[in-house]
Amino acid sequence: MVHRELLAKSGPEAAALDHALDRFFQVTPTKELPPPVIVATSRLDEGERQAIALAFERRSLLLMDDLQGRGAARRLGLVVTGIVGVLVQCKAAGYLPAVGPLLRDIRQQGYWLSDELLHTAAKMANEV
Repeated sequence: MVHRELLAKSGPEAAALDHALDRFFQVTPTKELPPPVIVATSRLDEGERQAIALAFERRSLLLMDDLQGRGAARRLGLVVTGIVGVLVQCKAAGYLPAVGPLLRDIRQQGYWLSDELLHTAAKMANEV
């Protein structure tokens, strides 16, 4: 379902997504959702449900920004991070000079990020 959601993109990011899907991502078919996942994710859309189910099955880190999805994943005992966490880690590892400009650019492109989240990210990245 996440793969389908990505393929439905038609904006300027569509070509970059196609490239990433071909080179970097492995699309994994979903299995039947385990009962704990069904209960925890009953109010989420199918893409979030399936992403959480895969992380639950593999006991892996889940990359998700959806607040309700993150809550459901945490109730299942999963470790969750989002775009801010990934960028802060990249900066700490020396791959990025700064997090703030990237997050502001991402927000300008239509990704919803609150002012509070940008401020928290700046603190986490030692940019305040």
